[in-house]
Amino acid sequence: MPEILQVTRYNRVTVYGLVKRYREQGLAGLRDARHANQGAPRLLTAERQQTLAARLHADFEQGVVWCGNKSFHRRENSDQHEGPGGRSLKFPGLMGLYAK
Repeated sequence: MPEILQVTRYNRVTVYGLVKRYREQGLAGLRDARHANQGAPRLLTAERQQTLAARLHADFEQGVVWCGNKSFHRRENSDQHEGPGGRSLKFPGLMGLYAK
C-alpha cells in the first residue's frame, strides 16, 4: 500500500476506495465516471430564474448591479466599487427565490 500511495500521490482513503471498487467491479470499477455525474440539482426553478433575471435587468436599468457568491449584495453607483455610494447593501429578499 505505501508504494501505491507514493506512486499515485492519492490519499489513503481514495486508494482504499479504488481497491474496493476494483474488487467489486474489476477494471470497469476504475474507469473515469465523471461523464455519468450529472452534478447537483438546480437551486432555482425555471419560474424563479425568470423572476431573478427580470429583477436583475430592472435594477441594472436603474444603475444597480448585484454581485456576490453565497449572498447577494446590491451595489449602488456600479461604476464605483468603493467610496461614497459604492457601499454594499445586503438584500435578503432575493435569497427567497431559492427553491427549498
